[in-house]
Amino acid sequence: GGNSDDLLMVPLPHHWDALQLHGIRRVPEALFSCTKGRNLPAVVTSGRLWRFAYTPPPVTWKPSTPFGQGALTDTVLQAAWQTPVARMWDTVVAQLVVDLREPLDPTATDPYGFGKQVQRLARLLLVVDDAITSEGYMFLVARKQQLQEVLERSLSLFLQTGDSQPGRLVYDETYGGLCSLVGLEDKNADFGNGYYNDHHYHYGYLMYALSVVVHFNPGYGLEHRQAILALLYDIAAPSGASSFFPMARHKDFFDGHSWASGLFSQANGKSQESVSEAINAYYGAALLAQAMNETALASFASLLLSTEISAAQTYWQIPNSTEIYDDAFSRPNAMVGNVGALSVTASTWFGDRPEFVHCINMLPFSPITQELLSPSFVEYEFPILDRSVPAAQPQWLALIRQDQGVVDALGSWNAIQSYGALFPVDSGTSLSDTYYWIGTRPVPAAAATAAEPSAEA
Repeated sequence: GGNSDDLLMVPLPHHWDALQLHGIRRVPEALFSCTKGRNLPAVVTSGRLWRFAYTPPPVTWKPSTPFGQGALTDTVLQAAWQTPVARMWDTVVAQLVVDLREPLDPTATDPYGFGKQVQRLARLLLVVDDAITSEGYMFLVARKQQLQEVLERSLSLFLQTGDSQPGRLVYDETYGGLCSLVGLEDKNADFGNGYYNDHHYHYGYLMYALSVVVHFNPGYGLEHRQAILALLYDIAAPSGASSFFPMARHKDFFDGHSWASGLFSQANGKSQESVSEAINAYYGAALLAQAMNETALASFASLLLSTEISAAQTYWQIPNSTEIYDDAFSRPNAMVGNVGALSVTASTWFGDRPEFVHCINMLPFSPITQELLSPSFVEYEFPILDRSVPAAQPQWLALIRQDQGVVDALGSWNAIQSYGALFPVDSGTSLSDTYYWIGTRPVPAAAATAAEPSAEA
């Protein structure tokens, strides 16, 4: 007896946080179960549209909490050790001296490896800049200029169209996208880049690095405008923005997250493993569009970012209160490794150890990670991840400690210090940046509230 224009649909769990409920009626007797939830009620909508409202997260190059002024301060360190210890900034700057040893130029030629290396340099550049502007470490001015020059030179070589670059990107007319030349010649090369696998992961790192370069040198953006916009459009093109690229290539607007698997066929449908690298992609795209003064593109990238974070916190993160998955799956894991169209696993393409599953869905750590990893989730999740520490390889240990920093900045900082200045970390980061991230954790909300003076009666 309904109107022929009414829409009968089943919202997924993540929809309810943003769905505008005016004109929507639940149909509790119509229940549906899938990999994204059990016994989901259908709804009848007046008209043929659902409307959503998202609050975009802050998109900034630097963290909201200044270094050494949040959960971890020099005073907190001094009290914990009860003996004179190095100032936090002095520790970071000493590590910068180690991390900035030459050669600095990236060595990888594939888009993913190169992208991680240039994002590492871009993060170092931001830390160096903060050390100079906030604390006056003027001897780092020359190193800042050197980092800027290395990034500009490296990115220019990667963006140019000369045949001399083995990892160079070319335009594919068949599906409308930028692919590595090697990837087009061999679908399994470059992590399947030529088959449109993981473009958002690969180009997200590149765009983040480019955003930092253009932030400090807007002229670079003008000089390479065409190539930069092509990168942006490959994964974050708004509808109708370009006749050469599809809209938001990897994003599934109904499921809320991206699919990473490109043109490869899979028994259980498309899938995505590292949702945090997808978040990094849209964060990098929003920053780069902002640096390029592309306001509409920056706004659309922020929408892609908002929806990816929402889906990550619903389908990858498994808090104690989840109703998405069975207890037998959720309680031992606290994190999903790979979300597929027809399957969900607590494993990755390279193994099922807890540090693989958890950390691949956290890295790379940057200011946007604060929006992804809430203290309430990490409070429950970290003890599960912490059990893997004794057998974890070095590059995973630093990531584990950064996760710990969300709820225990002091313990995280002390652990990193105990590893030593030459401790190997993931290729997309550095120990300097690891210290910096831990030192910019905000005061937990409960502690901040308790510290506020109460009003007198």
